[in-house]
Amino acid sequence: FCPRMRTAVIYPEKAIDDVIMPDPGPVIGPHNDGRERPQSEEEEKPQPTKPPLQRKPHPEESDEDDLPLLYRGLNPDRAHKQHVLYRLPLWLRPLFYDVRLTVGVRGHDGANDSTVGGTSKVKFQVKGDASNVLEIHGEFFKGLNFVSLTSGSGSHVWHVNQYYDEDKRLYSWILDQPLQDGETYSLALQWIGSIGHGTLGLYETWYMDGQSRRYSLVTQGEPMSTRKWMPVFDEPAMKAVLMLRVIHPSSFTARSNGAILSSTPYPNKITMTSFAPTPPISPYLFALSVTKDYLEKRDTVQGIPISVVMPPTHESYLDSSLLLAKQSVNAYLKELNATRIFDKMDFVFVPDHGSAMENVGHITFGINYLDKYDTYAHEMMHNYFGNLITLSWWDEVWINEGLTSMYEIDAAHGINTEDSLKEYRKERQDEMGPDSIRKAIPLKFDATTEVEARANFVKPYSKGAVVLQMIRNLVGEGPWKKGVE
Repeated sequence: FCPRMRTAVIYPEKAIDDVIMPDPGPVIGPHNDGRERPQSEEEEKPQPTKPPLQRKPHPEESDEDDLPLLYRGLNPDRAHKQHVLYRLPLWLRPLFYDVRLTVGVRGHDGANDSTVGGTSKVKFQVKGDASNVLEIHGEFFKGLNFVSLTSGSGSHVWHVNQYYDEDKRLYSWILDQPLQDGETYSLALQWIGSIGHGTLGLYETWYMDGQSRRYSLVTQGEPMSTRKWMPVFDEPAMKAVLMLRVIHPSSFTARSNGAILSSTPYPNKITMTSFAPTPPISPYLFALSVTKDYLEKRDTVQGIPISVVMPPTHESYLDSSLLLAKQSVNAYLKELNATRIFDKMDFVFVPDHGSAMENVGHITFGINYLDKYDTYAHEMMHNYFGNLITLSWWDEVWINEGLTSMYEIDAAHGINTEDSLKEYRKERQDEMGPDSIRKAIPLKFDATTEVEARANFVKPYSKGAVVLQMIRNLVGEGPWKKGVE
């Protein structure tokens, strides 16, 4: 799951300096102290490192288990050996991310590598007893600068030391004072990131144009990979608003969760695309694609703008894909009668995506799913189960995936029709064999690390749908639907 490190970031020319935050100084590596303060006439005296105040363990945190890494989470009876503070503290309440990214794409103007860097202002609130340690997730950054931390009253909080936890992928700053209960803070950061060769974080995707590869960029955040392209409080319960601006080559098109507010060209063939703020959503749903020469076809469903986007190599699927997209949006609105949290919906197909991802307003798919209506419907149903109603941690992912798999069958075949019952019988039969052996995998088990979280995606789809269908049959369709709504 580890994308390779890449080369330096491309920043815009002087012509657009007015849209770039002031340079906070040299970008530092994860283990260096890059603090900056206003200089007085006298030389500043070295500050002693203050030890972090001990914080209370998260009540849902599980213990490290003694199984090999790839098997952790697969044993429901595992022994808890050592307590691990893997989760962020409960007093932290993210509110708003104001992010400006600058990206370069391999092959554009002869570039040998794709690049990413950014600046952000993260607004968060403290609720409860806090410590003098501030933590934020980040992974594979070549460097990150702590620019400033300011309280709502305008006072500055300085950091006296910083360190990076490679196991938890956390940047931690020891502050010169504890954060105050009820106070709102703004954290300014600058970083240089890395583009992945795999399919996590912000990664390269490509298609063949004759004998040439045409590169684009796309994100995959679930379960813990948004931290690979921006500093973020990367837990599903920590919802916040994302306001994103992307500076990119003008020949490329940037898309994200929100609708495009403006696309401003600058000299040297650079464009800044600004997106509408999202509603509060989980970080794993933050999404971005930067594509060139992709085809797009648009329509509306009940006043909602719908589009399908794909490489020119698959032009023959444009019409049929748009039809399936519209059907899935209609099915979502009909089946759930839900309050929607998206103002538009892009269905973006890329060659290298492993499956599909339900990002708010910007669903991404692998090319192999262009003609699979059940996948369109599944990802749309996530706009209620997961995107709007979100579980606090990855040990309960079976509820999200089980419900969406169940409603996916409803959308494709109807409720309690002969075809839907055949589908449920097939799903049940597929699960009975593996579940009859001694090492059957349960729907729910503890998850602390990313490996354990990924293990929780083994069983939730078919098995979750079958179990939840049993419950729906038990309570009846009317009470079930009322309870869901």
